[in-house]
Amino acid sequence: MRFSSTGLAFDGRVKPEVVAPGVALETAEPGANADGSARYGTVNGTSAAAALVAGSAALLAQARPYLDADALKSLLVGAARPLPDDRVTAQGVGLLDLGGATATEVGASPASLALGRAGSRSWRTEQEFVLRNVSFRRLILSLDVRVAEEGAAALRFDLRPQHFSLGPGRSIRVHVRARVTSKLVGTAPAEGVVIVTPAAGREIRVPWTITFGERRPPGLAFTRRGAFRRACGRAGPAGRRGPCERSERRRRGGIGQARQRHPVKADARQ
Repeated sequence: MRFSSTGLAFDGRVKPEVVAPGVALETAEPGANADGSARYGTVNGTSAAAALVAGSAALLAQARPYLDADALKSLLVGAARPLPDDRVTAQGVGLLDLGGATATEVGASPASLALGRAGSRSWRTEQEFVLRNVSFRRLILSLDVRVAEEGAAALRFDLRPQHFSLGPGRSIRVHVRARVTSKLVGTAPAEGVVIVTPAAGREIRVPWTITFGERRPPGLAFTRRGAFRRACGRAGPAGRRGPCERSERRRRGGIGQARQRHPVKADARQ
């Protein structure tokens, strides 16, 4: 059973980045039973799943109090367990794994990558993300790109660096290069993960997506601009300024100048 919509986000990012159980979660209920015992029930939905993720973040912060919010998020997302029957656009990295996040020693920021929109066979891009060693020992790391869905065209990836060691508390920028190597057929997005594997320890995953085709303006913004232009084309009632004239007066600072003649003084006692 699913309650959430699947991705992508409007800017091409992977959303959701992680999923959590949201069906038949046991919880305390208000009041008490007839015999005076505590009352319990079950809840369903995204609100229940969000509460589970928030509670997991609190427990992770308690277990590793020296980490900041960005590091905590990177561990929760990167250590999630992939669900075999769902696409990256539906699950992000996968199912929340608090135990795995507690034991993970490296985090990525941002936690997911939107590599852009490919419009032709000559398209290419380069982006970067930061890997941070959040442990107290030196890590030897290897990186690889896994393509889960090829999408509308074949792709080629290059990671730099791909094999390196990282001291405790240190960070490194990883450059991701991608290019199209075939003719575009359709507009299905490509998706996959960058896998970061320590020589000893738990791997993390950074999901990525590439969309295809021409970019279209958002429908809501286009409608609002069109409505404003139509409003500007109408004349205002007799004796009143039209909407464009009022907008132009504000732009030129007429209203602002009137306010500047009577500045508001702050009361120091407040």
